Amino acid sequence: MTGRLGLTDVMPVVSGGRYPARAVVGEAVPIAATVFGEGHALVAATVAWRGPEAARGEAYRMVPGAAGTDRWHAVVVPAVQGRWSFVVEAWRDPLSTWQHDVETKLDAGQGLADLANDMEDGARLLTRALRGLPRERRPIVTAAIAALRDDGRELAARIGPSLAPDLVALLQRFPVRELLTRSRRYELWVDRERALYGAWYELFPRSTGGVDAAGKPVHGTFLTTAERLPDIAAMGFDIVYLPPVHPIGVVNRKGANN
Repeated sequence: MTGRLGLTDVMPVVSGGRYPARAVVGEAVPIAATVFGEGHALVAATVAWRGPEAARGEAYRMVPGAAGTDRWHAVVVPAVQGRWSFVVEAWRDPLSTWQHDVETKLDAGQGLADLANDMEDGARLLTRALRGLPRERRPIVTAAIAALRDDGRELAARIGPSLAPDLVALLQRFPVRELLTRSRRYELWVDRERALYGAWYELFPRSTGGVDAAGKPVHGTFLTTAERLPDIAAMGFDIVYLPPVHPIGVVNRKGANN
């Protein structure tokens, strides 16, 4: 971990990251971390998730777990086999902190004069947020900034656009991040689904030769074993397990094939 915030206990991790965790294609993989900071400012976290052939990864916003645990969670689903990797990024979230504080003060009955500084702080934070937004998404934020600074409006009309659900959702996708702190990069090895479970069938290759015209057993080979595979698959088995097969010497034999 590098940075000012606390970022610990990342999962899934094997031996402190020495070995990759394991999953299969299509499996929902839970990722979690403990994130905390000093003071009352809110924190947030993201998983930066990258596939085996990807030059750039995808980011998934994490959600808080049980109250009081400081745990954050996300679920990712690997689409292909190979070596995936992820990094947990934590940061202080000034916009969510501002929105929370303003809502608390409104609930306490504070008015325009009490919230004058808060409205200017919010306008400046939203101006910072504009820098990270696609151009077509900026009008809703620009309108909220203008409302906060419009002295001719009532309190609800000035603050309402900054607390609107669509603006909150937008800034969840494009947050203002302070004190960015990153974990190390952890790996996840992804196998095909059959590596997770399957029905196994064990047989001895030498027992697959059948009998000759006289009814005597014929020693089986790998070729005769391969001929049995469709029958084994028809019974619902996925994997053929062969016991150890050792070369037969020329001395101390107990029989023709033993």
